[in-house]
Amino acid sequence: LQLYQPEYFGYIANSRCYTIQGVDDAEDFKETVQAMHTVGIDDATQQNMFSLVASVLHLGNIQFAENNSGNADVADENG
Repeated sequence: LQLYQPEYFGYIANSRCYTIQGVDDAEDFKETVQAMHTVGIDDATQQNMFSLVASVLHLGNIQFAENNSGNADVADENG
């Protein structure tokens, strides 16, 4: 997976809250991965889960606009 800054994703950027004092995201992630192993989720399945979450985050960046027929089209990023 490629890592992006949280500001890149519309779903996260809207909150403007990227860190919480006293929370170690890296440590929490390690604990989450370990917990998934504990309940029997293998590495390949974990990777698929992370890919799915990443897909949802990327899909959240898609913007739509009404076209000339009154239907939705993906908005042109260039204006």
